[in-house]
Amino acid sequence: SRYFGEYNSDVASSTGFSEVSELGGFENALDVYISDGEIQPAFPQSLERLTGLTGAFSCDQLRTMVCSELHGFDSGFSAVTEGLRPQYQSLISFGPFVVTDELLGQFY
Repeated sequence: SRYFGEYNSDVASSTGFSEVSELGGFENALDVYISDGEIQPAFPQSLERLTGLTGAFSCDQLRTMVCSELHGFDSGFSAVTEGLRPQYQSLISFGPFVVTDELLGQFY
């Protein structure tokens, strides 16, 4: 995946682990910071072809959000935003958990 824009170091670390989720002992949390996106300009036309609704979709009406999942945890969602270069600026936290070999296998 490509990364667009800059992350806010006050919100999340470059590695995804931060002090945003305060946990004690050996518990961990994975904080996922979703910043900017890019949608291909032809996407609204693709929706028209799929649905058969000519003229029903335009770039200024396009709204998107990101769903992030980690096995064993509730799904997290970004803010809903608009346009072909959406600016989500959302933090999704998964945890608490203890790191095990099985959990690490999920990241591969």
